[in-house]
Amino acid sequence: MNIGGVRTVPAAAGAEYKASLSRQAAPWTAEAGADQLTLSEAAKALLAKAQGGGPETLTADELDRMQKAGGLVNTMANLSAKERALYDEFVAGGNQAAAQGLRNVALARVGMGGQQVTLPNGQRFDPANTELTGTSVRQLYRFMFADPSGETNRAFDALAAALDARGLR
Repeated sequence: MNIGGVRTVPAAAGAEYKASLSRQAAPWTAEAGADQLTLSEAAKALLAKAQGGGPETLTADELDRMQKAGGLVNTMANLSAKERALYDEFVAGGNQAAAQGLRNVALARVGMGGQQVTLPNGQRFDPANTELTGTSVRQLYRFMFADPSGETNRAFDALAAALDARGLR
């Protein structure tokens, strides 16, 4: 239930359900004696930051938390610690296109778990276990998306260029 922008759980939801929400380390808090759960202050601040500047202003950890809290597909969990740090550098440096490209890589890895993807050119690769380099972005990841607007390709181009500049060819 959403009341005034605060997600709540009605009293009739049951104690076990409320307890499971509290254990998820999501931004839910159970107020003593209250019959509903509300967003924590930290979650409210994170939500305000996202609403003020969009998701591209969030660090990898903040975006990860927002995705978990909202019940969304947790794409950021598919990036290594090194890739998440790189994402944070892109965000801090204002390279939103490269950050979007890295979010797309994370999305491409969702649910793959070692499975192979066959690209339109017949080439096969495992997105979850393929090293992130400028070459892999240009030759593999970018072909997992169909976007007639060209926006996705521009994001992948920016990511590949940023990786090349760091010697990750």
